[in-house]
Amino acid sequence: LSANGEHQRAINLQTKALELQPGNATLRLHLAKMYVAAGDKPRAKAELEALAQLGDKHPLHGETQALLKTL
Repeated sequence: LSANGEHQRAINLQTKALELQPGNATLRLHLAKMYVAAGDKPRAKAELEALAQLGDKHPLHGETQALLKTL
């Protein structure tokens, strides 16, 4: 949905998915990317900072850090 420009709808669905699986880092990363696409950098940064707290041994750490640097 987000790739088709339906950012808010995509964010709403992703948020619901994350509520069901709050520990799912992949869902959180995708939500952050949707926020970036929608132009909501503060929310994207908040999601990425939450992911960064998982530490540098987490598989998504590199991608998280790279995206954080762009904000």
